[in-house]
Amino acid sequence: MATQELRKRANWQTASGARAIKIEKIFQKSLQRALDSVFPGKFLIDRHPHEFADIYSTYQLPIGGVS
Repeated sequence: MATQELRKRANWQTASGARAIKIEKIFQKSLQRALDSVFPGKFLIDRHPHEFADIYSTYQLPIGGVS
């Protein structure tokens, strides 16, 4: 495909990413409500925990998949 054609076609990643963020928020709120109903004030659901920010750059992944 030529550059002009690529520029004109729909960018599905933008629409898909926006939907994913919306679903993430719904899941977070639903899980928080469920936990609060059983364990009031005990847990806080964080959609983007900082503890996992470097998980892919720090930890060696197994080669050949998980056995």
